This record gives sequence, structure tokens and C-alpha cells, in this order.
Amino acid sequence: MKIYRFFTLSFLVLTILSCKKDHLSYDELYKKASEKYQEMHLLTQSISCGDISKWYVDTLLLDPTTRGYLPVSPTIKNKYDLLKKEHTNLLTKAMDADDRPYPNFVSLHMPVHFGIICQNGFAKVKTVEDFNTEQTRTALTERSETLQHYFKDKPCTAASDWIVTGIKKDCSQIWIPTIANQTYRNGFYAILTEYNTLYFHLTQLDKELQNCTPNSGPAPKSVRCENNKPILVF
Repeated sequence: MKIYRFFTLSFLVLTILSCKKDHLSYDELYKKASEKYQEMHLLTQSISCGDISKWYVDTLLLDPTTRGYLPVSPTIKNKYDLLKKEHTNLLTKAMDADDRPYPNFVSLHMPVHFGIICQNGFAKVKTVEDFNTEQTRTALTERSETLQHYFKDKPCTAASDWIVTGIKKDCSQIWIPTIANQTYRNGFYAILTEYNTLYFHLTQLDKELQNCTPNSGPAPKSVRCENNKPILVF
């Protein structure tokens, strides 16, 4: 009888311990997800760059309010995918158990990246912080030109199809006729997002730009079509 009670008590203890292990708090699950992310990061840093053109940027959710990027090489993809699956599973469980209010689990701002670079022999997702002042100005000039000529081959046949988009350049404002149709605007706004990110970065690097007084003229009221070209109306 004593032996029976001993085994029964042992079984109950093991059951309780097993349940406790299976029902981790959201804090514990977030911690485990974070540890799994660190494994993924270390894996991406375990090999040298090699041919950097073969790497790709993977986007992943780090926590309920943050997205991030990691550089992935085809040589580690299989192991990386397994770790990512485990990370996603842990994060999903944590978010399901987390009843605290958050602004929005789905509509998260995506940080901007600028591809992959090889830094000290290892791959790195390039962010705006990797640009110095000169590089930032060069990147802004390139994107400004691209934005201003993005719709140059699109005929203007109806003024209602066009809107006006403004970008900052030094202490001035540049106005660009932009097609209102979302399909055409997607590529434009991807470049615009990069431009705005770079411009804000420049204001952090250039103290004079922080203190300059805007000298922009009046904003255009609309767009009209003339000889199939969009013309700003002031």
C-alpha cells in the first residue's frame, strides 16, 4: 500500500512539473523566443560573406511591436529556417498568452534597410546608421532624381488621376506630380520612404540643417495636364 502511495505521489509530482513546463508565462516565452533569435543571429555570423550577392534579407517579427532583419546565406538556409520556425512558434505562444494591450500587433512600422553589406568579413543588413554624411547626401541626390523622374513616361490625360507629393531638399521643398493610382505608386513610395529616412538621418548628422530656416515657396494647389504632361498649379 505504501509503495502504491509512493508511486501515486511521484506520478502527481511529475504531472504537476510537466504541466508547469508546458504552461510557461508569456515573459518566459518571450525570453525563450529572444534566445532563439540570438541563435539565428549567431548562425548568420558563423560564416564569412563570400559572394554577398547570393545573400538575402529576411524580415521577421522580434516582439509584438518590433520587426527586424537578418542576412541569410543559401549555405545556412536550412538550419536557419528550422530556428526561425522554432522562434515563430515561441513568439506566437507568447503573444497568445499575453493579454496586455498593444497598439496593434499587425500594423507595425517596417524599419528601412538598404540591402546587405560585408562588414569586417561578415554579412550585415545595411541600415541608415551605416551612412556617413557624404554617403547620405549622395544617396539623397540619387533618390531625389529618381523620384522627380519616376512618372516621366506616364501620360497625363486626366488631372484627377494625379496628386502632389513633396520632399525636403536642404532647406527647400520640392514638389512632384504623382499618379494617384496605388498600383503605380507602390514603387515610388518605397523610394520615398528611403528618401525620408535618409533625410531625417542627415538632419542628425548636419547641425546646420537642423537650424536652417525653410525657404519654400507656396505649395501647389493641384495638377493640370498640358500636352500629356503633368503641370503643377500654384
